[in-house]
This record gives sequence, C-alpha cells and structure tokens, in this order.
Amino acid sequence: MAKDELTKSQKDQVKHYEDAHYRQEFTPNPADDSMMGHNQIVWLQNECKRLVKERDEMQALVDKVKLENNNLYTRVADALEVNEHHHNLNGKLQTRLTEVEEENTKLHTHLDKQIDKARKAGM
Repeated sequence: MAKDELTKSQKDQVKHYEDAHYRQEFTPNPADDSMMGHNQIVWLQNECKRLVKERDEMQALVDKVKLENNNLYTRVADALEVNEHHHNLNGKLQTRLTEVEEENTKLHTHLDKQIDKARKAGM
C-alpha cells in the first residue's frame, strides 16, 4: 500500500500518531469509528516511524544549509569590508600620485628654464 493510497481514516491515524509526540506504541484514535486490521496498524506504525525519521533527516539537512548560509553571509560581509578599505586606500594613493605628478611637472618646467638660462648665458 503506497502512502498516496491512504484513506481518510488512515491519514487521520497518521496525524493522531504524530500528534502523540511520536510515541513508540501506536493506538488507533478512539474517536475513529472505522476499525483497522492488525496488519494495517503495523504498517501505519512503520510508515509513521519512517516519515518521522525522514522528517528529522530533512531538518538536519536544513539546519546544515542554514549554518553554511550564515557562514557565507559572514564571509561576504568580511569581503565587502576589505573591498571598501581597499577602495579608500586606492583613492588616497591616486590622490598622492596626482600630487607627485604635478610636483614632477613643476620640477621639469623649473629645470628646463634653468637649462635654457644657462645656455643663453653661454654655458
């Protein structure tokens, strides 16, 4: 019997089992008038245990993925902080480079004038 073929009564029994905090011993819901055979009850017990185990395994995987996701968010935040720091340093370096280039141009101009004056003076 596949789980897709469960009757309403059987689905109610599964819910009753899960609501009973996953007890080791399953007893049919007394409010349910339909009687189930012993084999069906055993099958439902096993199916419920299997589903609970499967759910717990899935939850463990979800917890692992959440942890990995949080680690990735932390790494991205750290990388963004380093990136911002590097942008600030690059901005400062670019400003200083521009200043040095301007000083170099002024020195070149001054030296060119000095050389021109020396040549005109006959050196």
